[in-house]
Amino acid sequence: MTAWDDEVNGTTIKMMHLKYGISIPYTIWKEIKKLRRPSLFVRQLSRSLWGVHKLMNRAVVLEKCKNRLPNRSPRKPLTPVKKAVLRKCYSAFIEMHHKKEKKKLINKWTRYLSIYINFLIETKIKEEEENQRKLQCASPNSSASSQSRSSQSADSNSNKSSNESSDSD
Repeated sequence: MTAWDDEVNGTTIKMMHLKYGISIPYTIWKEIKKLRRPSLFVRQLSRSLWGVHKLMNRAVVLEKCKNRLPNRSPRKPLTPVKKAVLRKCYSAFIEMHHKKEKKKLINKWTRYLSIYINFLIETKIKEEEENQRKLQCASPNSSASSQSRSSQSADSNSNKSSNESSDSD
């Protein structure tokens, strides 16, 4: 991790190289640097490293995880290089902002990450359930309205035929 200014020698910095060939956009890094809570630091950095969709399909410890998202591939372990980058950045963050609590906080990054992944999964499950509910609510209404339309057209057709038969008398 290198602390840079927004401009160096007249050129604007676009990406921040963290470690081991992993980079993130500098604007995102600036926002992450402003955070003071370790859990938020882990959340935001993990989101920028993996992305939300990929992070939902990952697990910190595979033995303990279960595939809770239906119609999904089995969860995979975190990418080792990105996991190492997250650990190193978290250690530097703790060293910079929480020296007094270092012993207590240094190994909590995996816990914070697990909690965040579970939060993302729960949110996705709730979204899918809500979408299913909306579809189920929309389906009966649309079929009921189409049935009422067909019965109305049948009534109007029968009225027309009865009118035609009475006209022919």
